[in-house]
Amino acid sequence: MGQRLGGHVLLIVALSALGWGAVRWALFSWNSVVEYRSPYLGVELPPPPPTPPLTDRVVLVVIDGLRRDTAAAAMPTLQQLAGRGARYVVRVGEPSLSYPGWTVIGSGAWQSLSGVTTNWFQGPVPVDSVFQEARRAGLRVVGAGTGGWGELFGPGFDRLEVPDVPLERPEEVDRLDEAILARGLDLLKDPQARLILIYFAGPDEYGHAFGGASPAYREIVRRTDERLARVAAAMDLRRGTLIVTTDHGHIDTGGHGGWEPIVKEVPLVMAGKGIRVGVEGQGTQADIAPTVAALLGIPIPVHAMGRPLMGPWRGRRRRWMPLLGLPRSSELC
Repeated sequence: MGQRLGGHVLLIVALSALGWGAVRWALFSWNSVVEYRSPYLGVELPPPPPTPPLTDRVVLVVIDGLRRDTAAAAMPTLQQLAGRGARYVVRVGEPSLSYPGWTVIGSGAWQSLSGVTTNWFQGPVPVDSVFQEARRAGLRVVGAGTGGWGELFGPGFDRLEVPDVPLERPEEVDRLDEAILARGLDLLKDPQARLILIYFAGPDEYGHAFGGASPAYREIVRRTDERLARVAAAMDLRRGTLIVTTDHGHIDTGGHGGWEPIVKEVPLVMAGKGIRVGVEGQGTQADIAPTVAALLGIPIPVHAMGRPLMGPWRGRRRRWMPLLGLPRSSELC
């Protein structure tokens, strides 16, 4: 984030050479994004009704900055999970930055509604989230990650573990992710935890430092897959559901925030109880929170703009389960 902020500072310095008018224009453009607040949050919306739960617990793994092509080539565990469940390509919103992406994943609300448009947003988010809906329903919500998750969604967690591991160099992110993994594995032992977030930062740090097409980036993705394998091994997928996704991808030279397909088209894999095997499809990042809610049998966040990712009914006719009301099968996707 420091590199990106430095880039904007350099841009403003460069524009100053063109005159004060250019600087004012640059500051206005910058503030119009950073200080954006949605005009659509003043209406009280009733939550959708809950439905019967399809799983005992959901473990949501968010891998920051994961490219779709590198995930396919360097993550055998993720591919095995996809073979045991459902595989989607989901489209992220713009700007394709981390805080905005995390907000969409947790709430189902796009950037234009949530107002979370940069990594400098100071939370908590002004929209409903699946974490809050789970807590309102009496479910225990826990997580392991970085402080940004607490900044955005702190009120939605009963317990959020944030290891104190400073990152002075990108290579040290392994220490952070190992600490997060240890905390996440400990949270998985909590029999009362029904919604568990585990966040890994490594691929994003390496993408910025070395480029999204670099051998170093591919190697950190491989190591992240090994951590994912330990998470999957600690779960009973006959009773729980594992969901793995990312906030955005990375361009070849490193970076994100724009509209490039390698940044905006990202993987979503779901396996375990409530997930139909062999489903492949496309969706949006805004569909993740409604899908988690449907699996847990809790109301969809009221500001969600996506829908649960639902698969076809079994039978000779390929019909689709209703998006609202009771599902006709014990499987969702």
